[in-house]
Amino acid sequence: GTALIFDFYADWCGPCKVLTPKIEALVRQTNGAAALVKINVDAHPAISDQLRIQSLPTVMAMVQGRFVDTFKGVIPDDQLAAFVDKAVAAAAGSGA
Repeated sequence: GTALIFDFYADWCGPCKVLTPKIEALVRQTNGAAALVKINVDAHPAISDQLRIQSLPTVMAMVQGRFVDTFKGVIPDDQLAAFVDKAVAAAAGSGA
């Protein structure tokens, strides 16, 4: 299966500009085991409202249509890599 990594951001969000390129690089390194979905909360307020996104950046991992993990803000690179690895492992283990 493929893990979906949702990156909720806004153009005015400084920390988002730091985090997003790191996530993009990590997702590329999974060779298709993960896919990045970037959602601009200003362009898609209904989605961020429905998911109760209250701070940016917020990153959520989805496996088989369920959110399995989330974090807010900028986290250290090793924790970010572990977040992506964990989502990929969950998707691989799901058999989807």
